[in-house]
Amino acid sequence: MSENEVFIERAHRAWPNLVVDEAVFRAACTRAGPAADVQAEDLWLALACAAGDTQALRALDRLVSPSLEKLVARQRDSKFDADDLKQLLWQRLLVGEAGRAPKIEEYSGRGELLSWLRVVATRLLVDAGRKRSGNELAHFDEQAAEALFADGVDPELDYLKRQYRSTFATAFTNALASLTAEDRNLLRQHLVEQLSIDSLAVAHGVHRATAARRVQNAKATLLSETRRRLMVGLRLSRDELESVMRMIESQLHVSVLRLLA
Repeated sequence: MSENEVFIERAHRAWPNLVVDEAVFRAACTRAGPAADVQAEDLWLALACAAGDTQALRALDRLVSPSLEKLVARQRDSKFDADDLKQLLWQRLLVGEAGRAPKIEEYSGRGELLSWLRVVATRLLVDAGRKRSGNELAHFDEQAAEALFADGVDPELDYLKRQYRSTFATAFTNALASLTAEDRNLLRQHLVEQLSIDSLAVAHGVHRATAARRVQNAKATLLSETRRRLMVGLRLSRDELESVMRMIESQLHVSVLRLLA
């Protein structure tokens, strides 16, 4: 039996329910170098996570969560908790950054996966601590207003946007600020960081249907709160208000991106 076949047998014993392309696994084992250095079971799990396997993601969550709690506990005066760090880690591992593949694809199989994850999480915690400010919500700047209220093809709506631009921007910004921290976090992760519903479910430790419902509720609350503030601040007809709300909903991703990125 070849070394790669031995590795596959070990991986199957450790993760009998996880499906990984064996050709991809063999190639990864070859890249890992000497057989003694290959952590076959960990490499199989990482490849399954990279492929988006829900069971693999849950297993990864169980593996890393205790270490994240210890890591955060050692950081004095940190504004992060273990859930914050886990969500940052999931973004880096499973989504990646602009122009870069998800970080989980960089795990080579040399050394334990948990040790590698601790290093990634530690760097994230340090970097995030440098960037994070006390006010979670960014100011609604001119660039954001331009993105949300740019002229379109509807002359009547364009007139309303020009007349009430500041009121619209303030209503939306204050509505976003009124959401719970959890709802803002969900919108950031889903709309800005583009985490899938499956990834959100794993990151938050809930069923997929629960994650989908929470995202939908957060969007609905944001829009309804914006509507309420506009009704108080403006005297618009029902048709005018509906036109404005359709415009805001169509630009929801851009608006949240500007405010929460």
